[in-house]
This record gives sequence, C-alpha cells and structure tokens, in this order.
Amino acid sequence: MKKIVLVLFLLLNLTYAKEHRFENLLDAISISCYTKDFSEIKEILDSNENLINGDYKGFRVLEYTLSLDKLKPSEKDANLTLKEPYSTLDSIDFHLCQTKVLDILLDYNVEVEYFINQIYTPFSALFMNNSLSSKEKIEFSKKMLKKSKNPKKLATINLPNMPINVVEASFLADELEMFDAYLEMGLVFEDTLFYIMTEPYFKYPEILDFFYGKEMGGNLEIPKTKEFQDKKALSHKYALEYIKFLKSKNHYFDKDKMSAYAKLYEFMKAMGDKDNAWLLQIFSSYIR
Repeated sequence: MKKIVLVLFLLLNLTYAKEHRFENLLDAISISCYTKDFSEIKEILDSNENLINGDYKGFRVLEYTLSLDKLKPSEKDANLTLKEPYSTLDSIDFHLCQTKVLDILLDYNVEVEYFINQIYTPFSALFMNNSLSSKEKIEFSKKMLKKSKNPKKLATINLPNMPINVVEASFLADELEMFDAYLEMGLVFEDTLFYIMTEPYFKYPEILDFFYGKEMGGNLEIPKTKEFQDKKALSHKYALEYIKFLKSKNHYFDKDKMSAYAKLYEFMKAMGDKDNAWLLQIFSSYIR
C-alpha cells in the first residue's frame, strides 16, 4: 500500500508548484527518483538550508533518503499492486536516486547525530543498507563522520539486549572491508576487542557466570558444537585483524579504562582458549 501511495504521490506532484517547506523537500526527493533531475533539491536547500534538518510526521530527510531502496518493488508486489503503479515503481532506479540525493544532502549542514527509532543513527543505518556497495558506504560514512562531534555516538546501534557499534556489527556480519575501513576512519574503541572475543560465549550463560565471578562446580570446557566453533573462528579472525591494526598505527589505550581485559585473560586461560589468551598477551602491549 505504501508503494501505491508513493506512485500516486509522485505523479500528482509533478503537476503542482511547491512552496519551500519541509514537505516540499521530501516531495522533491521523491520526484527526482522518477525524473532523474535533482536540481530542485538543491534549489530548495539553497533557498532555506534549515529545511535539511526539519521533521515531518516523524521523517527526517536523511533517514528518508536512506530508506529509498526499500521502495523497489519485488515480484510479490506485482501480484498485489495495480499494474500502472507497479510499472512506474519498477522503472525507477532507486540506487541511482539514493546515491545522488545522499551526495547532495551531505554537501549541506545536515545533522547526523540522532537516533532513528531509538536504534540507528544515519551513520549506523548506512551500514545496514543493502542497496549500496561497500565502497559507496565507506565514501558516505567518511562524509558523515566529518560532520560529527561525537564519533562514538555516531557509530552506535542500540540492539535490544545491549548497544554495539558499527565496528562490532561489521564483525558480526563478517564484513572485513567495512571493519578495516571503520578502524581507518578512527573508530577505535577500547571495548571492541572485548566484545569480539566474548561474543561466541553469549549463548552459554553458565560460562559467562564464571567470567562475572560466580562459583562454578567442575571444570569449564569450550563447547564442541559446530556453531560455536564457527563463531570462535570468526571471532579470532577479527580479533587478530584488530590487533594488527593497532600495531600498524602504534595505537595505545589508557590502562585506567582497560581493567576488564585482565579478567578476560584469566577467563580465556580457564577456558583453555589458547588462541585468545595469546592475542590478549599481545594486546596488553598496547595498554599504557
């Protein structure tokens, strides 16, 4: 239904003149996807740049642009949507529209440090976008980062159980190119290695109980399941990559913020996890 409304919205707005209000900026973006003429977006912003950070019924222009790829109809939509609206939507190159509009918006003073539905910032939502290539995500991420006063907030993803950041999300998704790119951008946080090393154990609360100091009976053993072993292999791959980055940049952490890593080392030794214990010994040389 949203897609039908959008097509009618596009077709109707082609015939009407618009005042320079926030709603009109959203109109201009929608229409540009259809016409491939992006000049009106610039005209509106040049006349009133404050519109770029406006809000209309919960929409901001940046998050709206980041969601444009979701309007591309699927084969399922062909059976649910009227033929003419479906044909119109299917003919639109939403990827082209999204990249062109993002380029324009990021040339202006657009706000990037806010949360969409209390979960993603535009920066972290960019990582989750399935339409853009890694190269495009990296390019737009760098532009957003230049507008940020708080990179740690910018990189946040508020998951239901615990917040993570885009560096950790790229590890979970096994997106090594994005992982390396985020580190190169300076998104090097003291708790990232801790998260990477402990994530495979999250499914085993009795093991984490030991880490948090509870008494345990018997010996702890590393789980033998394939799922765990696969997660552990991925964890080791990214932990090693993280430490290689620290070495290449001579990056050091303040020891006053790193006390949890001593406990983590003892945990890995108790688990017989020699790989992580070895990496933590190397990591300790980057704590001062």
